[in-house]
Amino acid sequence: MGDSVMDTRDMIAWLGNDPGLGRFAAYLNEDPSRLEETPGLKEFVASYMQKADEAVTDPLTGMYNRRFFFRRANGLLRDTRQYHGSPPLSLTLYDLNDFKRINDTYGHEAGDRALKEVANAFRKHYQRGSEVAARFGGDEFVVAQHGTFNNAQRTAQEVREDLLSVVITDLPVDISFGTSQWADGMDIDNMLASAEPALNAHKKYVKPCNYR
Repeated sequence: MGDSVMDTRDMIAWLGNDPGLGRFAAYLNEDPSRLEETPGLKEFVASYMQKADEAVTDPLTGMYNRRFFFRRANGLLRDTRQYHGSPPLSLTLYDLNDFKRINDTYGHEAGDRALKEVANAFRKHYQRGSEVAARFGGDEFVVAQHGTFNNAQRTAQEVREDLLSVVITDLPVDISFGTSQWADGMDIDNMLASAEPALNAHKKYVKPCNYR
């Protein structure tokens, strides 16, 4: 019974985070038993939650996808603008090094494993509600987070160091990154554009040779 009540309240809390379902969640929250006792309602909500999760999740890595990234990152940006840059907003763009070479040399299964290892590292280092990490497309990943440029850079380096300890056949998994910080007048697209030259410079000058 306790597990059922907890499960029900978790579902209602999830519904409350959807801007279009706030009033429905409030109605259920007045009496959580409504979700249990209304025939078919709990099953319907569970199905809706699953489909909503699939719509914002990358199926290979389990990370959020590009679509959800922009939605959540714009929410973080609104908070930063509202309070005039406090907390600061940083954005880090990542690119998996030599991804094509991994695929061409060892096959797509090795490439998929490398992408999943990146996702695992992100789950370790990005878990707060004040950030969003996503697979941006292909071998690109992105994080928007409330925090300073230096803190974002430090976390990115920790992610990279963790990945370098992972070896697929004879290739360590290596990732390059570039970070930008919000300034007045910038939107998320501007921050991405600002991070890209730093990413390219990191890839060109810092990346080690992956072959051992």
